[in-house]
Amino acid sequence: MKLKTAILTTLLGVAAFSTWAELTLVAPEIPPAPLLYRAEAPKHEIDAAKELAVYLKRISGAEFSAAVVPETLPERAILIGIFDETLDQGLRADGFAIKTVGQRLYISGRNPGLSYGVYEVLELLGCRFWSRNEESIPTAATITLPEIDLKSQSPFTLHDIMSREASAIPRKLRMTGVENFTGGHTMQPMLKAYSGEHPEILPLNKKTAERKFNNLHYCYLAPGIAEALAVELEKVVAARKGALDFPIYFAGMGDWYGGMCQCPECEAVYEEESWTDPDGRVKPGYSATLIRMFNQVAAILEPKYPGIKIGTFAYMSLEAPPAKTIPAANVHIRVPRLRHCTVHAAEECDKNGSFRRNLERWCEIAPNRVYIWDYGVNYSNFLYPFPCINSIAENIRYYHRLGVRGVMIQGNYVTTGGDLVVLRNYLWSKLLWKPELETETILDEFFTGYYGPAAATMRTYVEALEAAVRTPDMIHADEFVKNGSYLKPPARTQLTELRQRALEAAGEAEPYKRRVLEATAGMEILAIDNSGSFKEVEGQLVKESAEAPTWQRALEAAGNCRDSGCNEWNNGRSYWLRLITNQGGPVHHLQSGGVKATVAPLMHGQLRQVEYNGKPLFNTSAEPLECGSHFTGQVLRGGPIPMQLTGEPTATTLKMQYHLKAGEWRHNSIQNAWQEVAIDDNGAVTVTLSASQRAQLGGGLHLSTSYRAAGDISTMAIVCRTPDGEWQEVTLAREPDQGRQKSRGDIGSVEGASAIRLTLPQQEITVTDTYDLAEITAITVLHEKAKKRLVVTVGAKLPQNIQGTEPQVIFRRTLQAEKQ
Repeated sequence: MKLKTAILTTLLGVAAFSTWAELTLVAPEIPPAPLLYRAEAPKHEIDAAKELAVYLKRISGAEFSAAVVPETLPERAILIGIFDETLDQGLRADGFAIKTVGQRLYISGRNPGLSYGVYEVLELLGCRFWSRNEESIPTAATITLPEIDLKSQSPFTLHDIMSREASAIPRKLRMTGVENFTGGHTMQPMLKAYSGEHPEILPLNKKTAERKFNNLHYCYLAPGIAEALAVELEKVVAARKGALDFPIYFAGMGDWYGGMCQCPECEAVYEEESWTDPDGRVKPGYSATLIRMFNQVAAILEPKYPGIKIGTFAYMSLEAPPAKTIPAANVHIRVPRLRHCTVHAAEECDKNGSFRRNLERWCEIAPNRVYIWDYGVNYSNFLYPFPCINSIAENIRYYHRLGVRGVMIQGNYVTTGGDLVVLRNYLWSKLLWKPELETETILDEFFTGYYGPAAATMRTYVEALEAAVRTPDMIHADEFVKNGSYLKPPARTQLTELRQRALEAAGEAEPYKRRVLEATAGMEILAIDNSGSFKEVEGQLVKESAEAPTWQRALEAAGNCRDSGCNEWNNGRSYWLRLITNQGGPVHHLQSGGVKATVAPLMHGQLRQVEYNGKPLFNTSAEPLECGSHFTGQVLRGGPIPMQLTGEPTATTLKMQYHLKAGEWRHNSIQNAWQEVAIDDNGAVTVTLSASQRAQLGGGLHLSTSYRAAGDISTMAIVCRTPDGEWQEVTLAREPDQGRQKSRGDIGSVEGASAIRLTLPQQEITVTDTYDLAEITAITVLHEKAKKRLVVTVGAKLPQNIQGTEPQVIFRRTLQAEKQ
């Protein structure tokens, strides 16, 4: 096969192709063209040459070599690096030039532009770099290129996607620009020590008439604050060895609304600098005091560091620009587009009108010094289907037309994966490089290349998702919208049907089936990620609201999530464990004499119920993890491990093991722990937890047991065995409110206790629960009257080190029920 790129135009640059003056890189009768770099080449030039050699070999099978250029330049060669300084003249460090001269191919650029040039050539040859672990590389014995004379660079100096997926391949997605910010929400920590000695810079709260640190703002008009911030920024300059080209020395406000200084001087400026936008919205002048302070900082630093760039946020309460104050020529403004309508473009809906007018005004008063921080994911759940593909694409073009200097799009930066993450990164990275490209052209290429036989249906799926917030009515949603509320039932039904059709189109062909499953996993998550009580159907716990078991769907979704977590605060481990545990799954019944124990392995080995002569002890009417008895908290660090059976259950014994792979902060971690539930001949139920040397133990363990209890428990006796062996009554008192957290009921605890005994009047049973092997920190009893349950929580410390590879018992509880 002959690979020819006569009219195979790259999407990422403007190439001038002459008519058929071919350069042959390799052919069956022609040896591979040598890849040459200068003798004094820096590391990035050598690395670029070696990278190109690797991919050319993968395409052709021929052995390409990268070496220092000889004294006599060959007539046929691939020249990597700065051989002719005129080639990339006028380009930034992230730009590149590609030119053919006879049988020589020049790829010129600095760092990182040279790497971008190498990947441009490979894309001209048909290579496609889809994701961190997927690419399409054509094969051909003959590789030729037409005559090329191309220069390319992004119009943005910052063109980044803040995503764990994208960050794994920054060069292939061209995400490294020529400017970077030295910080984010850094102003508060920078000046905190100074504020301790100079409380006059702290913001005044009129209600309390006090100046206090609030981790959001300072009094930006306070004497000395500009000088203090200049000193702190100079420390960063020194740490960067005085670099002035790439860094923007940054100090930004804290991460929330409000907290502005309310002193008379600041409030007078807010009033003076308020303005009304063309849509009639009144804009407060909060940002004016900040910009005035930054202008002073700029005036202090510029004489010492000519050309220095400093920056700050126009964020949340400070998003609106001032009416009169103009940022100094070296003050740069970063505008996060937060809590506006994400599913529609900035120019598309009225909900974005305020942001649009603010941004346009910033671009007027700080031309070529405004940067955007956009958001391209649903932060309530990274996996939920979220229609922002087109809106972000249109926003990129809008920012370019306004003259925005740099754009960063924040996605799932916590874990890899997320809804349609591969498509988003591919499309948005190309538009960040060349905003004038047509979205449809890029999507045509992506769907055909990435989804193969399922391309047409997956295209329809994405189009239906995008249309769900536009027809029949405009539905608005920001990046924190919960529960997928923007997807109404008709849209969910349609997307579910399209998911099934796409799977049918893909058949068993890989990698296309897996890619469809990954792209549409969010529909499964949306369908099953809900709470509720369970019913037992044919040996399985099924949600009352579900027609069929959902636990297998949860396990499959965990395998199709590209190791994604849920949101910023729940990594993959905790999210998938909760999701899977909330699906019920198979149950096993153990019985000896009049005692019956029901165990749900997938629900974290939950001892769901114990019955004594047919009378149930535990409460099972609440949420799944508020029922029965189970270990809570992060028992062991290392994996999101629902329990699996090990060995064959018997009538009285069930053994389970933690051993399931799924996403976490690091991919595919494995944890080893075992749990055994058994009933002896005397009807005692024993739960034993074991671990091996391979397990990484956390600091502690909690065992929670929820008993059935009436609203009045005055006839119930509750005693704990103290360290000296005596039985002590547990006194309950009303739990105090904790801020917004209202009291749950009456609570009491005994430190160091090793057993608890309580009478259950309704069942006419006395239960004794004994714990050994681990150090018990406390036994806590909580009576929740409204829920008619009594929750006993046992806290225990686990050993920090385990010797040997065989399982060793680290905790045991023995529950014995007797008739009163």
